Amino acid sequence: MRKLKLFNGRDWDCRGGHLYVAAYSEKDACDLSNEAYRRLKGYTDRPDIKATTLNEVRNYWSKGCWGDRMIGITPERGLWWVEQNYGSKSSGAPRRLV
Repeated sequence: MRKLKLFNGRDWDCRGGHLYVAAYSEKDACDLSNEAYRRLKGYTDRPDIKATTLNEVRNYWSKGCWGDRMIGITPERGLWWVEQNYGSKSSGAPRRLV
């Protein structure tokens, strides 16, 4: 059985949102992020559209950290998004996108 790796990092538009990802690898995390982005933006028929690069996952996302906002959510393969407003920690609970 493959082991999940935990990641978290900024959202795609740098609007202050945050992504929490449980994936099997850095590439899998990148793929989940791009799939979620395409779903949100309505580009489900465009696999060529990418908002997250493997370089970003490798060099800018935190690894091995599920995050305080994810307390109570069991890690399973997927991606959650938390909308954040500047000046406050969070404006809502994590929302699973993939």
